[in-house]
Amino acid sequence: MSKKRKRPDPVLAGEVGSAKAHEEFEQSLDPARSPGRPPGAKNLDVEEIEGELTRCPKCGSTERGPYFNRRDLPIRGNHLVTGLPYTSIVVRRCQCLGCGQHRDDKHYLNHRKK
Repeated sequence: MSKKRKRPDPVLAGEVGSAKAHEEFEQSLDPARSPGRPPGAKNLDVEEIEGELTRCPKCGSTERGPYFNRRDLPIRGNHLVTGLPYTSIVVRRCQCLGCGQHRDDKHYLNHRKK
């Protein structure tokens, strides 16, 4: 059984800019690391959208455990607060990591027409 060599964290032992520090930094880099995007690849214009953050009704924490017991409800309508249309509602249960309270997180989805 072969042991996997743990790569040490890149720490500079010499002064910043010294040859020793530069050599240690180069050695700490992973040779199998991807070189990045290919030359000429364009940047994507991406819009940043704020998502809904669910909170525990008991303690107000946003920390939760994994979702379970997913229910898909094929209900159409318009959201009462935003007025946006939706074609289904997804309800997922989770547990608050702050106080242990279980809750159902409800998300409104608008599937495009096929």
